[in-house]
Amino acid sequence: MNVLVVDDHEIFRKAFIRLLRASIDVNLKCEEAKNGEEAVEQVRKKRFDIIFLDVSMPKMDGFEACKKIRQEYPELSIIMLTQFDNDDLVLHFFSLGIASFLSKEVSESELSLAVENVREGKKYFSKHVADIIQKRKATEGAAKIDLTFQEKKLIQLLKEGLTSKEIADKMELSFNTVNTYRERLLEKTKTINVAQLITFGFRNGILK
Repeated sequence: MNVLVVDDHEIFRKAFIRLLRASIDVNLKCEEAKNGEEAVEQVRKKRFDIIFLDVSMPKMDGFEACKKIRQEYPELSIIMLTQFDNDDLVLHFFSLGIASFLSKEVSESELSLAVENVREGKKYFSKHVADIIQKRKATEGAAKIDLTFQEKKLIQLLKEGLTSKEIADKMELSFNTVNTYRERLLEKTKTINVAQLITFGFRNGILK
């Protein structure tokens, strides 16, 4: 089995590879990358069975790298690694079809269980992550919310990280109008902040 470990901290990469070999196979073939750009380049050159991908990295973060790899190699299994729990973050990556979502402090036994499931073509999520996903699925039966073209455009621009002034310039609207649209959109989608609004966009096919 060939794996790729992607993280911007060399000490963590080395330690994680040691953990992988201890829990899976001492002869496990492991490659490394320190950011999303390097990960994408390596995936294009070599076949991997599993990619362990950090969330926060310079140049290209885990989210952008995950999207690009999933688009080009949808059959490739990706396991996300993070140091923190964040419901919106979990749902962002779940919407991209990742195989698992693990804490960077994962135990040897859980790591072994996750890899075993992923190698069998299954997904593995801890109880905490599974609960987040199930709660969101429980709300998906609600009536579909129809958005206007401008509302969808606003979500896209918010996802790109633009400020209200930059959005106003792109949409040819006033600064105050953009802020009003955003507040109405939050109310319409029953979300409380931009992060949840972006999650709504991915879940409903507005964002890819």
